[in-house]
Amino acid sequence: MTRAALLRLGAVLLPLAGLAGLWLTTDRTASQGQVWLAPVEGFDPMDRLQGHYVRYQIVWPGIVDEDGSPRWSYEPVCIEGRPPIITEVIERQPGMACANPVNAQSVEPGRFYASLERAQSIERQLADPKLIGTLRFRLRPDGQIVPLDISFAPRPANRPSRRQAADAAREIEPVVEPASDGSDPPR
Repeated sequence: MTRAALLRLGAVLLPLAGLAGLWLTTDRTASQGQVWLAPVEGFDPMDRLQGHYVRYQIVWPGIVDEDGSPRWSYEPVCIEGRPPIITEVIERQPGMACANPVNAQSVEPGRFYASLERAQSIERQLADPKLIGTLRFRLRPDGQIVPLDISFAPRPANRPSRRQAADAAREIEPVVEPASDGSDPPR
C-alpha cells in the first residue's frame, strides 16, 4: 500500500473510530447508576401531548407542606433508602453529605419518551385521581435522572394526590370562634 492510500484510509477510519468512541462513552454513562422508584403526577393536566413524550413531576416522599400534603420541590434533593425503594427525600443544603444526590435539573418537571399510543395512555392514567404513577429511573453518579418507565397502581385511600389535597383544603370553611370577652369577632 502506498503512503497516499494509507492516508486516505486513515482519513476515513479516524472519524469512524471517534464516533464509535463517543457512542461507547455515552452508552456507558447512560447505563451507570442505581435504579429507583418514585411516585409521579402529571405536571399539568391541561397540557396536551407534545410529540411522543409525557411531562411529569416527581412527588418526593418526605417533602410535604405544613398540612402534610405532598409538594413539588425544585431544589436539589438527597435520596435515602436502598434501591429501588426510596424511604425519604431531603432537600439538599450546601455542604450537606449525600450518598444519592439528585441535581437541580432533575428535580424540575421531566419528560418520558414513549410511542404515541403509550404516551396518550400514560397521560390518561396520570390524570386519573384513583391511580398513582411510579417512575422507574436510573440515578447517574452525576445526579442526573434517566427515566426508564412509568407504571400505575391504585392510589391508597390514605394518600391523596396534590389535586385532591388542594380540593379538600378549599372545601374546609374557616371556623370563627367568638371572643372570650363576649364581644363579636372582627369581620
